Amino acid sequence: MRRGAASQWQDRPAGLSSSAVAAETMMTMHSLVLVLACASGLKLKELSPRRLLFREEPYLVEFHGVVCEQCDEMKPVMRRLEKKLGTRFLKYEVWNDPAAYKLMQFLDKNPSGKSQCGGLPFFYNRRTGAVVCGATTEANLENWARGRKHAVVLTPPPSAEQLAAPRPPTLRAR
Repeated sequence: MRRGAASQWQDRPAGLSSSAVAAETMMTMHSLVLVLACASGLKLKELSPRRLLFREEPYLVEFHGVVCEQCDEMKPVMRRLEKKLGTRFLKYEVWNDPAAYKLMQFLDKNPSGKSQCGGLPFFYNRRTGAVVCGATTEANLENWARGRKHAVVLTPPPSAEQLAAPRPPTLRAR
């Protein structure tokens, strides 16, 4: 039975109190949250209907590859930044996940429709739409995360291990 022509709500079945209807609605909502969590790979301790449905965090997204040296170089920088900002990165592995690769391609387009980066790691800020291409400095990544002015491509200086590694001999022109 309808309450009125404009109403879309039906009368509750006889014998159900409003608290029973509310409990049934909450159970349905929790089921939806569990399905969403499983689909997005969230851990059980992170489940909360409000947090899942109305969350703004995490807003920093990183696309990486399994055997990507630059991606591995950025892991400690990202961990420090997560602690400093009190947030976390959404991390997508693109070499073995076609859906993640398509998402990266979609986010990597500039307003004219051309790819900005085309490489890994690729960082995307959901709040500002800003990107960072490749390995970068911690200061540049922090500026990007906070929505400040940053360089899209800024190669970090070589590490101590890279400087100490023997270099192959170069050919000299005679």
